[in-house]
Amino acid sequence: LAFSRQQVLQPVDLRLNGIVDELVPVLRLLLPANVRVETQLSPIDAVVRADRAQLEQVLINLAFNARDAMGEGGTIRIVVEARYLSEDAGHRLIGVPFPPGRYALISVIDTGHGMDDVTLDQLFEPFFTTKPAGLGTGLGLATVYGIVKQSGGYVWAESTPGEGTTFTVGLPLVEGGRKA
Repeated sequence: LAFSRQQVLQPVDLRLNGIVDELVPVLRLLLPANVRVETQLSPIDAVVRADRAQLEQVLINLAFNARDAMGEGGTIRIVVEARYLSEDAGHRLIGVPFPPGRYALISVIDTGHGMDDVTLDQLFEPFFTTKPAGLGTGLGLATVYGIVKQSGGYVWAESTPGEGTTFTVGLPLVEGGRKA
C-alpha cells in the first residue's frame, strides 16, 4: 500500500528534530555495534505535516539500507535542515520541478560503498534490489518513495561509488503549526 500510495495516513504537525532525537536511540539498538549514528539537527524548528509512524518507517528503511551498504561498519549521519528549494533545484535533483518554497529536509548519509548512475536510476522501482537472493525484497525504497510522495514530498539519492550515499527527504515546511 505504501509504494502504491494508497494507504490511509494520519498526518499531524511534527518537529523533525524531535522525531530524530527519539528515533536515534532505537536505531542504535537495532544497528550493529560497528555502525555509528550521528545527528546534526536544524537550528530552526523544522515542522512538517506527516504520519509519524510512516515517517519513522522511512527513516528506519533508509538507516537499514545504509547499514547494508557498510558491510565492515561505518557511520550514518542523520541531518535535519530547513531551506528554500526552487524549481531549478527540483530539475537538478530529481529531473522535475519542485513547487518553489520552504522545505524541511532530512538526510540519511552513509559511508558505504556508494552506487553508480545505473543503480541510482532504478532505486525506487518496486522489486529492484542489489542484494543477493533472500536478503532483500526490493520493496524498502519503493515504500519510502510511496510514503514520501503521499505526504506531499520528494525523495532523492546522491551517491559516488566508493564514497557513500545520501538519501534526502524533502517535505513542505509548516509555518506556525502545532507541533507533536
